[in-house]
Amino acid sequence: MKEKTKPTIVCSAFIEKDKKFLLVFDPLFKVWRVPGGRAEFNEALEETLIREMGEEIGLKVENPKFLGFGQDHQLKHLKEGTIETSRLIMFFYVKINEEPFVDPSEAEEYKWVTFNKLKNHPNKEGALSDFFQKKPKGKVILKEFKNNFLVDCFIKFHDKYLLLRRKKSERWFPGYLGSIWRDIANKKNPYQALKLLLKKYNIKTKKISLKAVANNIFVNTKEVFNVFLFIVKVEVKPKIDKLPEADEIIWVKENKLVKQDKILDEYKIVFPLFKDNKVLFYHTKYDFDKMLKLEIYNK
Repeated sequence: MKEKTKPTIVCSAFIEKDKKFLLVFDPLFKVWRVPGGRAEFNEALEETLIREMGEEIGLKVENPKFLGFGQDHQLKHLKEGTIETSRLIMFFYVKINEEPFVDPSEAEEYKWVTFNKLKNHPNKEGALSDFFQKKPKGKVILKEFKNNFLVDCFIKFHDKYLLLRRKKSERWFPGYLGSIWRDIANKKNPYQALKLLLKKYNIKTKKISLKAVANNIFVNTKEVFNVFLFIVKVEVKPKIDKLPEADEIIWVKENKLVKQDKILDEYKIVFPLFKDNKVLFYHTKYDFDKMLKLEIYNK
């Protein structure tokens, strides 16, 4: 019998103590991983991470820093049948001074390794390998990422989506602009940042759905961002004076959204791939507002 679990969001942490990092051995899939666990219903990512660290290593951690994400697909053959899982793992960084207590039911064994040994371990979980593959070569992760993420959303009212054009620009963008949200987003996890800004601009929502996570590199500024794209269904149309830096707004139906001449090429490609209960993962490279590359990891 083949058991398929629904795609899950997991929060895991690079735990540093005395310049070494904690690896635990997964007894089911027989791989080494960093500690973490699944997010529960209606639980913020940061809350998941803090809860899981308490359950798995017996410590209350503070101020976890978001680093990035990785995806994997696991398959395990057992006597009772086959287990198949698909996971999106959100990785955080946590520094501790106390000795952790690793729950033996969660890990058969554990060890402390240097960052380079962790990164190059030959038998680490797939999402961890995927995470490192998404990073620009030659950069040290702990220096590169400091909660560096943006949030964007497509605001939907009935069967139409909101597009806005910001001042001094000819391009159309969905909902809000991630670059405007950076100061707030860097202090929250993506869901909290989104909810905080919707509340700030008095946007009453019906449903918020994560649709895509992108790893974006800007070669002109050498910046790297993890961008979280949401679809937000609203109860009433937002007023133009409630939108930051919005010079003009239009409402378009789904089949016309990607046909707008001045919308970013990135959205023309990924928006048609948004599906119910599925998160799209992709990587882009930009030179200013010109897209040089877009690679989709799952369709």
